[in-house]
Amino acid sequence: MSEEAGSRCPVCRVRFRGTRACGRCGADLGALMALQARAWRAREDARRALEEGRVAKARDLAARAQGLCGTRAGARLLAFVEWWQTR
Repeated sequence: MSEEAGSRCPVCRVRFRGTRACGRCGADLGALMALQARAWRAREDARRALEEGRVAKARDLAARAQGLCGTRAGARLLAFVEWWQTR
């Protein structure tokens, strides 16, 4: 899921603002918001793992986050971790 897709209602495509129901069509956005939260948590855990020197774990977490809900910042984090692994 891309950053753009993740910030829009999958039913009517209006940008949503963090409320559980779409302001335009009323669609339940709870599952989408949960995916975004899981991706955010995985990116935070990846950063922490990298700080602790657990590079392989950081790579796994960054890749998982991108698979759940990809963002440009997440892509940069994953690229950095992969670069770090090759040093």
